[in-house]
Amino acid sequence: MFPCKPYNKVLISEKSLALRGTIAKEIYSYNNDMPSAVDAKCISKRVCQIGNTTLKVDIAGDSATITRESLDAAVQLEDCYDLRKDEIHWYGGPERKVQKWPLEKQVINGSEAYVLKATDNFAVAERYWLSSEGVFIYIDETVPLFIDQNNLYPGMVCFQSRLEGPYINRTKNVLKYTIVVNDGPKKGTPLRSQQLFRKTIR
Repeated sequence: MFPCKPYNKVLISEKSLALRGTIAKEIYSYNNDMPSAVDAKCISKRVCQIGNTTLKVDIAGDSATITRESLDAAVQLEDCYDLRKDEIHWYGGPERKVQKWPLEKQVINGSEAYVLKATDNFAVAERYWLSSEGVFIYIDETVPLFIDQNNLYPGMVCFQSRLEGPYINRTKNVLKYTIVVNDGPKKGTPLRSQQLFRKTIR
């Protein structure tokens, strides 16, 4: 259900296209296919190397946890996904002074860390994106998270990890998130998704 391909259309459900995007966006152009050698190396592999980073995919039922790691503190890790703005809606994410809703209309500048701050009355920084088709994305709370949406790449949300302030004194850069695919938004939050929510509601 979750073929791991580090290029466009990386996640496909059994019924229809659930989510498409680019893993390792920092290395590969969104508009270009991957070199065949890398393609062959990573497809159907649970663990593989992309550049100087390690990609690991753990699949459990209708969910997949993607973990990318690099021991190079200067490396930025970035995975981007298509919001499909003309087809579906998204919920979750940040709460800002100038709030646009549904979430796919919001512009998020990835130049600053995705943390609470007085600027722009940034009072809520939820680490989940939930689509009207039941796709649930949760970014692990340990990730040094930056998010860029509808900014550098219109119509895309990019989850970035980089070791910059306030994320300091770390020896390894990690981008880890879980994707759950269900049949609708009401099914995107129970069961597997509730396990992820416990970290934020306890």
